[in-house]
Amino acid sequence: MAIPVVVPLSTAGSLLAYCGKTFLKSRNTAAMSLLMPVSMLFDINATPPLYSVTTGMVVNAVPERVWKNVIAFPDITDQRDWFFRTGVAYPIRTRMEGSGTGTPRSCYLSTGTVQERVSVWDEPHLLRFVVTAWGGPLS
Repeated sequence: MAIPVVVPLSTAGSLLAYCGKTFLKSRNTAAMSLLMPVSMLFDINATPPLYSVTTGMVVNAVPERVWKNVIAFPDITDQRDWFFRTGVAYPIRTRMEGSGTGTPRSCYLSTGTVQERVSVWDEPHLLRFVVTAWGGPLS
């Protein structure tokens, strides 16, 4: 996904460095080489921002009917779009072992299995879960 951004920027940076070497004296290049690692030290103590992610969808159906598809649905076997063949994770199936708050849930993605635990079970209005572990690639 990063290739469309990385290739043009790295090409531009390489060209800039190549063209710039003829204009700079060797001592300036040496000084810049020494300053580069020092400038990276400023990022050591930087705290990355924390973002909350919430998704939602409006479905024109009664909550009881939708709830059945939220907690259990058939395996997703549709033909994958080109975007998902690039390595982006997509769901294949989920399995729940019971019902109610605290129920373990396994979400099988194209890139591996995610273990979850239901944190809110407000049938038929709200299902909330937390990710407890990632099991690695599917075999």
